[in-house]
Amino acid sequence: MMAPLLLRAGIGQDREFRLETNSYVFQRSGDGLRQEGGAPVALGAKYQITDPSDSATPSFGVIARLIPPSGSGSFRSRRTSGDLRLAADWDFAPNWSLNPNVGVARVEYEEGRTFFARTFAATVGYNPTASLNLFVDAGLQSPETRGGRSAVIVDAGIAYLLTRDVQLDLSAGKGLRGSTSPRGFVSAGISTRF
Repeated sequence: MMAPLLLRAGIGQDREFRLETNSYVFQRSGDGLRQEGGAPVALGAKYQITDPSDSATPSFGVIARLIPPSGSGSFRSRRTSGDLRLAADWDFAPNWSLNPNVGVARVEYEEGRTFFARTFAATVGYNPTASLNLFVDAGLQSPETRGGRSAVIVDAGIAYLLTRDVQLDLSAGKGLRGSTSPRGFVSAGISTRF
Protein backbone atom coordinates (compact mmCIF):
# COMPACT_ATOMS: atom_id res chain seq x y z
CA MET A 1 0.00 0.00 0.00
CA MET A 2 1.26 3.46 -0.87
CA ALA A 3 -0.01 7.01 -1.24
CA PRO A 4 1.39 8.53 -4.46
CA LEU A 5 1.74 12.31 -4.47
CA LEU A 6 2.49 14.56 -7.48
CA LEU A 7 2.72 18.32 -7.02
CA ARG A 8 3.00 20.45 -10.16
CA ALA A 9 3.58 24.22 -10.37
CA GLY A 10 3.20 25.94 -13.73
CA ILE A 11 5.75 28.57 -14.73
CA GLY A 12 4.45 30.52 -17.71
CA GLN A 13 2.61 28.79 -20.53
CA ASP A 14 5.09 26.04 -21.36
CA ARG A 15 6.98 24.99 -18.19
CA GLU A 16 6.21 23.31 -14.90
CA PHE A 17 8.17 22.13 -11.89
CA ARG A 18 7.24 18.77 -10.34
CA LEU A 19 7.72 17.00 -7.00
CA GLU A 20 6.72 13.32 -6.87
CA THR A 21 6.81 10.53 -4.29
CA ASN A 22 4.93 7.40 -3.24
CA SER A 23 4.98 8.76 0.36
CA TYR A 24 5.13 5.88 2.85
CA VAL A 25 5.01 2.32 1.45
CA PHE A 26 3.80 -0.92 3.08
CA GLN A 27 4.46 -4.01 0.97
CA ARG A 28 4.07 -7.75 1.52
CA SER A 29 5.74 -10.15 -0.91
CA GLY A 30 4.41 -13.56 -1.98
CA ASP A 31 6.60 -15.30 0.62
CA GLY A 32 5.09 -13.19 3.44
CA LEU A 33 8.07 -10.82 3.84
CA ARG A 34 6.85 -7.38 4.98
CA GLN A 35 8.69 -4.23 3.94
CA GLU A 36 7.96 -0.62 4.78
CA GLY A 37 9.55 2.79 4.58
CA GLY A 38 9.45 6.22 3.10
CA ALA A 39 9.62 6.30 -0.70
CA PRO A 40 12.28 8.36 -2.49
CA VAL A 41 11.39 11.85 -3.70
CA ALA A 42 11.70 12.84 -7.37
CA LEU A 43 12.30 16.42 -8.47
CA GLY A 44 11.32 17.17 -12.04
CA ALA A 45 10.39 19.59 -14.75
CA LYS A 46 8.29 19.55 -17.90
CA TYR A 47 8.75 21.66 -21.00
CA GLN A 48 5.96 21.89 -23.58
CA ILE A 49 7.69 21.79 -26.99
CA THR A 50 4.56 22.22 -29.13
CA ASP A 51 1.00 23.11 -28.20
CA PRO A 52 -0.99 23.43 -31.44
CA SER A 53 -4.26 25.34 -31.42
CA ASP A 54 -5.84 22.45 -33.34
CA SER A 55 -6.54 19.69 -30.76
CA ALA A 56 -6.45 17.06 -33.54
CA THR A 57 -2.70 17.73 -33.93
CA PRO A 58 -0.51 16.04 -31.29
CA SER A 59 1.30 18.21 -28.75
CA PHE A 60 4.75 17.21 -27.48
CA GLY A 61 6.63 17.81 -24.27
CA VAL A 62 9.76 16.65 -22.44
CA ILE A 63 9.63 15.46 -18.82
CA ALA A 64 12.81 15.04 -16.77
CA ARG A 65 13.05 13.65 -13.22
CA LEU A 66 15.99 13.46 -10.82
CA ILE A 67 15.72 11.15 -7.81
CA PRO A 68 18.46 11.96 -5.27
CA PRO A 69 19.29 9.54 -2.44
CA SER A 70 16.20 9.80 -0.22
CA GLY A 71 13.49 7.77 1.51
CA SER A 72 13.80 5.43 4.48
CA GLY A 73 13.64 1.79 5.53
CA SER A 74 13.35 -0.83 2.80
CA PHE A 75 12.67 1.79 0.13
CA ARG A 76 15.59 4.17 0.74
CA SER A 77 17.52 5.01 -2.43
CA ARG A 78 21.30 5.17 -2.12
CA ARG A 79 22.23 6.44 -5.59
CA THR A 80 20.96 9.24 -7.78
CA SER A 81 18.62 7.95 -10.48
CA GLY A 82 16.09 9.51 -12.83
CA ASP A 83 14.52 9.48 -16.25
CA LEU A 84 13.94 11.54 -19.38
CA ARG A 85 10.77 11.11 -21.46
CA LEU A 86 9.24 12.49 -24.62
CA ALA A 87 5.47 12.70 -24.07
CA ALA A 88 2.65 13.35 -26.52
CA ASP A 89 -1.03 14.23 -26.18
CA TRP A 90 -3.31 13.58 -29.16
CA ASP A 91 -7.09 13.87 -29.48
CA PHE A 92 -7.25 11.49 -32.45
CA ALA A 93 -11.08 11.29 -32.69
CA PRO A 94 -14.08 12.96 -31.05
CA ASN A 95 -14.03 12.04 -27.32
CA TRP A 96 -10.88 9.89 -27.74
CA SER A 97 -7.27 10.66 -26.76
CA LEU A 98 -3.90 8.93 -26.88
CA ASN A 99 -1.05 9.84 -24.53
CA PRO A 100 2.14 7.90 -25.34
CA ASN A 101 5.60 8.53 -23.92
CA VAL A 102 8.99 7.00 -24.56
CA GLY A 103 12.19 7.46 -22.61
CA VAL A 104 15.31 6.27 -20.92
CA ALA A 105 15.83 5.77 -17.19
CA ARG A 106 18.70 5.22 -14.80
CA VAL A 107 17.24 2.74 -12.30
CA GLU A 108 18.57 1.79 -8.86
CA TYR A 109 18.30 -1.84 -7.78
CA GLU A 110 19.72 -4.02 -4.99
CA GLU A 111 22.74 -2.86 -3.01
CA GLY A 112 22.61 0.62 -4.53
CA ARG A 113 23.74 -0.38 -8.02
CA THR A 114 22.19 1.25 -11.10
CA PHE A 115 21.52 0.35 -14.72
CA PHE A 116 19.94 2.03 -17.75
CA ALA A 117 16.56 0.95 -19.11
CA ARG A 118 14.22 1.94 -21.91
CA THR A 119 10.69 2.92 -20.97
CA PHE A 120 7.42 3.19 -22.86
CA ALA A 121 3.89 3.96 -21.67
CA ALA A 122 0.61 4.79 -23.34
CA THR A 123 -2.86 5.76 -22.17
CA VAL A 124 -5.98 5.57 -24.32
CA GLY A 125 -8.83 7.66 -22.94
CA TYR A 126 -12.51 8.00 -23.81
CA ASN A 127 -14.64 10.92 -22.59
CA PRO A 128 -18.36 10.10 -22.94
CA THR A 129 -19.11 13.41 -21.15
CA ALA A 130 -17.07 16.50 -20.25
CA SER A 131 -16.60 15.26 -16.67
CA LEU A 132 -16.14 11.49 -17.17
CA ASN A 133 -13.02 9.76 -18.51
CA LEU A 134 -12.53 6.02 -19.05
CA PHE A 135 -8.92 4.94 -19.62
CA VAL A 136 -6.59 2.00 -20.26
CA ASP A 137 -2.86 2.27 -19.47
CA ALA A 138 0.09 0.09 -20.42
CA GLY A 139 3.73 0.49 -19.41
CA LEU A 140 6.98 -1.26 -20.28
CA GLN A 141 10.47 -1.13 -18.80
CA SER A 142 13.27 -3.03 -20.53
CA PRO A 143 15.15 -4.48 -18.83
CA GLU A 144 13.39 -4.59 -15.46
CA THR A 145 16.63 -5.56 -13.66
CA ARG A 146 20.25 -5.46 -14.78
CA GLY A 147 20.56 -8.13 -17.47
CA GLY A 148 16.92 -9.15 -16.96
CA ARG A 149 13.82 -9.33 -19.11
CA SER A 150 11.19 -6.67 -19.78
CA ALA A 151 8.42 -5.82 -17.32
CA VAL A 152 4.91 -5.01 -18.58
CA ILE A 153 2.03 -3.63 -16.52
CA VAL A 154 -1.55 -2.73 -17.54
CA ASP A 155 -4.48 -1.09 -15.78
CA ALA A 156 -7.88 0.38 -16.56
CA GLY A 157 -10.01 2.85 -14.71
CA ILE A 158 -12.34 5.78 -14.51
CA ALA A 159 -11.79 9.45 -13.63
CA TYR A 160 -14.58 11.84 -12.72
CA LEU A 161 -14.31 15.63 -12.60
CA LEU A 162 -16.24 16.47 -9.44
CA THR A 163 -15.77 20.22 -9.85
CA ARG A 164 -13.66 22.35 -12.18
CA ASP A 165 -10.70 21.87 -9.79
CA VAL A 166 -11.26 18.42 -8.19
CA GLN A 167 -11.01 15.01 -9.88
CA LEU A 168 -11.59 11.52 -8.42
CA ASP A 169 -10.19 8.35 -9.98
CA LEU A 170 -10.35 4.58 -9.50
CA SER A 171 -8.35 1.91 -11.34
CA ALA A 172 -7.24 -1.72 -11.21
CA GLY A 173 -4.41 -3.53 -12.96
CA LYS A 174 -1.72 -6.16 -12.88
CA GLY A 175 1.71 -7.03 -14.16
CA LEU A 176 1.64 -9.15 -17.31
CA ARG A 177 5.34 -9.87 -17.45
CA GLY A 178 8.35 -9.57 -15.17
CA SER A 179 9.27 -10.40 -11.61
CA THR A 180 9.13 -6.80 -10.35
CA SER A 181 5.60 -6.08 -11.62
CA PRO A 182 2.71 -6.29 -9.12
CA ARG A 183 0.48 -9.35 -9.39
CA GLY A 184 -2.60 -7.21 -9.01
CA PHE A 185 -3.58 -3.84 -7.56
CA VAL A 186 -6.46 -1.44 -7.02
CA SER A 187 -5.92 2.30 -6.68
CA ALA A 188 -8.04 5.31 -5.83
CA GLY A 189 -7.04 8.94 -5.99
CA ILE A 190 -8.00 12.56 -5.74
CA SER A 191 -6.49 15.45 -7.71
CA THR A 192 -7.00 19.09 -6.94
CA ARG A 193 -5.91 22.35 -8.57
CA PHE A 194 -5.04 25.33 -6.38
